[in-house]
Amino acid sequence: MEARAIVKTDRKGASVPPGSPPAVWAAFVTQGRWKSWTLVALLGLAALQAMAVLRLATRPPEVVLLDAAGDPTPVRRTVATDALLKFLADKTRPPDVAVVRFTRDFLRLALGLNSSTIEASWPSAIAMMAPELRTRVEAEAARTRLVETWRRAQRRTDISFDEIVLEGRTPGVLTIRATLTRRTGPLVER
Repeated sequence: MEARAIVKTDRKGASVPPGSPPAVWAAFVTQGRWKSWTLVALLGLAALQAMAVLRLATRPPEVVLLDAAGDPTPVRRTVATDALLKFLADKTRPPDVAVVRFTRDFLRLALGLNSSTIEASWPSAIAMMAPELRTRVEAEAARTRLVETWRRAQRRTDISFDEIVLEGRTPGVLTIRATLTRRTGPLVER
């Protein structure tokens, strides 16, 4: 093992490599202490900033009323009445055209299965479902090996929509009746 020489100075506990002045070594030690405390302070600031962002993100949105000229008037959530909040909820609900478009897109992805596109269309259809329904359908599809079965079947499905009607709308549920024609056939016609 190689022996190393260490020079001891007047200061107690200070050991420096041979040939280095004590002032330089002391400056390195001081700089190391500052670096450590600076790092601790920056981590503390990052934690405070994360807490502030989390608090702002979980806060409910503010209500803003617009007058006829388009000038905004902020309304505090504590001042807003139930009637005002119901009116705003009705104004922010999706229009019937958007609901019909979503229904058409979902049914085309979920029921219009095609052996050549199922690996892309099935995950898109699953992503459009509510979380609790998504978990049930994913489990059932995995159990029955739906994607693999359709890919090997070499089949295509054509869908034509006869009618999509929005029959009822409540705050939590939309009732939609869709009438469609579904034809399946071979992927490649001979």
